[in-house]
Amino acid sequence: MGNLTKDIQLFLEEAGFYRQFPQWNRAAVEKLLTSLPVGKKESAAPPTPQPPAAADSASHDQLVLFTDGAARGNPGPAGIGIVIQTPDGKTLKTDSQFLGDATNNIAEYRGLIAGLALAEEFQPEALTIRMDSELVVKQISGQYKVKNEALRKLHRQAQAKLKQFDHWSIQHVRRERNREADRLANLAIDNHGKRSSF
Repeated sequence: MGNLTKDIQLFLEEAGFYRQFPQWNRAAVEKLLTSLPVGKKESAAPPTPQPPAAADSASHDQLVLFTDGAARGNPGPAGIGIVIQTPDGKTLKTDSQFLGDATNNIAEYRGLIAGLALAEEFQPEALTIRMDSELVVKQISGQYKVKNEALRKLHRQAQAKLKQFDHWSIQHVRRERNREADRLANLAIDNHGKRSSF
């Protein structure tokens, strides 16, 4: 199994797996590979590691975090919306916060950071983050560089928060699949700074 593990690690590196999925590192993949049953015929293509599945959604081993940020005027009055759900869609917590004046990208980052802080309270083993900001998703996943100085600071804060989770992934979704977080972000702006937590 030792040579096969090395071959798979080399394949994953050449395929850019570790850049595309920064939540996985060589040690985690090696642990997964060494746990595979021995004695069965190996498949031609190496397996792609998947985040651990939750045995019971009620235990909150896995959570889904939806976040959004909105700014009217860019920069202008801005707000964030956060929704935390179980994988089967049960909402556990939502939050809506007014930020004052900010750009849309700053609001998106602030929404992510606040959402991570809220998700941390549940201590999930795995967290899936869904946002409709392609820029933030690709910067967090390492596909885009962070050139804006104001965003660099927020990017570092978000990365520090992500270290609190054993397993995480981030996905870009269309706005209609992030509707509740978007509604809460705009509600915060409409309420002119009133914080509402449900």
